[in-house]
Amino acid sequence: IGGAIADADLMLLDDGAGGTLRKSAMSRVRTYATDCALISTTTMSGSATSVNITSGIDGTYSIYRLWYINLSAAGAGNTVFMKISSDGGSSFIGSGYIHTGFRVNYTGSATSSSLQGANGAVQIANNLPNYGDATTEGACGYVEFYTPNVSRKPVFTGMSAQFADDGDADAYYWGGHYGTATTFDAIQFSASNNMHGILKLYGYK
Repeated sequence: IGGAIADADLMLLDDGAGGTLRKSAMSRVRTYATDCALISTTTMSGSATSVNITSGIDGTYSIYRLWYINLSAAGAGNTVFMKISSDGGSSFIGSGYIHTGFRVNYTGSATSSSLQGANGAVQIANNLPNYGDATTEGACGYVEFYTPNVSRKPVFTGMSAQFADDGDADAYYWGGHYGTATTFDAIQFSASNNMHGILKLYGYK
């Protein structure tokens, strides 16, 4: 094989060492070889103000982490929010979130402030750079959540590192939860303007 191995490539295994060869896709190797697996990758190309992650969030892993990479939006000063769904993404819960965060800003002298998120969603990142602004690079960070298939008050934590729309460097640490016990199986990222960047969902055992 001269090229890169792909998830859809097949390998042969002696099933249970019983002498019977069976085939398996290479994508299944990570379920055996590592406690961390890349579940999905979503590219946001500036065509929508929201994106839904509706598959891969279940009881397979104990911890899920959604990384966002070079996240920006078409317009200045955007805030990005997250909502959860318990019906596979048919609808998303729009109230009842309790959230707080801490922002550290550097503008020549360090400043910091505490932030209280909106009740209608969990705030992920704030004051995003304008997409295409050559002086900024967007936000990078993650959202982490736990055992979404267990009915309890879902807890979320995260951090964001970014160049803000005004060119300053920001770090944003936050945590929160949804105030009612529930399971969930989908999440939504949304902003006031069309978003750009990459979302990568990982599972950790």
